[in-house]
Formats: sequence, structure tokens, C-alpha cells
Amino acid sequence: MSAPNTNIEKQKSRHAPSLLGVGAAVVFGGIMIVALIAYVLGNADEDDADAVTNANGADAPAATTATE
Repeated sequence: MSAPNTNIEKQKSRHAPSLLGVGAAVVFGGIMIVALIAYVLGNADEDDADAVTNANGADAPAATTATE
């Protein structure tokens, strides 16, 4: 149920700061998502995990299987 005496103009002025804050948060979130995508795409040509962990050029040890 809604309030019987609602003054829309008064409510607009009372809720304006909250709505501006929500709008600013949405804009900030959008900027952060775009920045994250740009960062990920900008670093896509980096070495993979195997190249980083084997930086000295040593081969990975051969996998052994247990035969029992």
C-alpha cells in the first residue's frame, strides 16, 4: 500500500542525493569493468605459467606412473 498523502516533488528532492550516489556507483563500476578488460587484453601476450615457472629453461620432470 502507498501513503495517502504523497508529494512527488518533495520526494524527488529528498531522494536526489541517494540517486546521484547510486548513479555514481554504477558509472564507477562500469569504468572498473572496462579497465579490467583493457588490462587483461593488454597483458594477453605474457608468458604462460609453464614458461614462468621454468624460467631457467630446465625441462619439467617426467611424469611417473605407478604400476602395481
